[in-house]
Amino acid sequence: MAKIVVVDDDRGRDVLDLVLVGEGHQVLGTCDGAAAHDLVAREKPNLVVLTIMAPNINGLEVLQGLKADQETRSIPVIILNEEDGVQDAERAVRGGALDYVIKPWPPGRLEDRIRIALTRSGAAIPTGNDLIDRAMMGGITMGNLTQVDGAAGSGKSVICQHLAYGALLVEQRVAYYVQGVTSGELTDRMGTLGLDISPSMEDGEFSIYSLDEFAGDDGEAASALDRLRKHMETVFANVDIIVLDGLTGLVNGAGTVPSASFFTECRFFCSPKTAVIISLDATHVDPSVLGHLEEMAGNHVSLQVGSFADGAENQALSKMLTIKVKGTTLRTNSIICFAVDPELARSMDMSLKVLPEAGFRPGSSSISR
Repeated sequence: MAKIVVVDDDRGRDVLDLVLVGEGHQVLGTCDGAAAHDLVAREKPNLVVLTIMAPNINGLEVLQGLKADQETRSIPVIILNEEDGVQDAERAVRGGALDYVIKPWPPGRLEDRIRIALTRSGAAIPTGNDLIDRAMMGGITMGNLTQVDGAAGSGKSVICQHLAYGALLVEQRVAYYVQGVTSGELTDRMGTLGLDISPSMEDGEFSIYSLDEFAGDDGEAASALDRLRKHMETVFANVDIIVLDGLTGLVNGAGTVPSASFFTECRFFCSPKTAVIISLDATHVDPSVLGHLEEMAGNHVSLQVGSFADGAENQALSKMLTIKVKGTTLRTNSIICFAVDPELARSMDMSLKVLPEAGFRPGSSSISR
């Protein structure tokens, strides 16, 4: 059962009460936009359902206040809007709403959107970018092994870093294993993306480990994965999420059987309150090894390299395909294209700029973090 705050007029709240209470949720409501922020801040609900326009309610102002407040900004918001207000609803989504539903909605649509949104309230790991999280059906679900793959420069590390930061936003503790960069370099790179992990590192909520240290000097690549597994087992006593960013080298060195065994162990590490995220270069991993990971993974995100025509210049671009998210009704690939934009990070506390899929051109890209 989730706690949901509804901000709508009396008639709208009556309709939503029938839907939400029937789904087993606890519903709190107000028809006063001025009181909505205080209600959400006090009750800390799992979800806010907010109408854009009704007597005494300016939904865009309420949304702006919720997303500007550190205490309420991570609470997912679904916008309700009349058919003639689609542009307002789209502006609301860009302003931080997770989703919007047009009134009147077909049977079952609002219920489906609510189930997706509720994954943002502790049952899932968001990226922090609402449009990308929508493509992921609300975020990466907890309790599962997650596969992030793609070619070099496709943005795998960018997605891993955003998921790690998103985990912090929903009060999860993170251990981040990375190849080829130091702890300070990773902190700086995430900082350029608008992801400031320094306070979390000081508080012990975010720790960084080098994957290079597990290869050792004995020349036995298979034992490197075993050392890594034992280290993860110790670390999981103090964290909720483990990210293995750039596991390609260790996997290729270990071979098929040890790698398959390692992935199976990673799956066993996952519980309702823990998760493991693994990124691999799909173009440099044995297909049989990749196939075993796909079988083990409850969540699978694949990225492609490309570019986007921006005036006279081509901008580096990634296409992300959400192939499966366990616990959702995802039946077909959900696709979204994004570019890394440090300027956006400095102005809006996010770095992923979503661009139209129609502008995607397959090819080489400089996205590599």
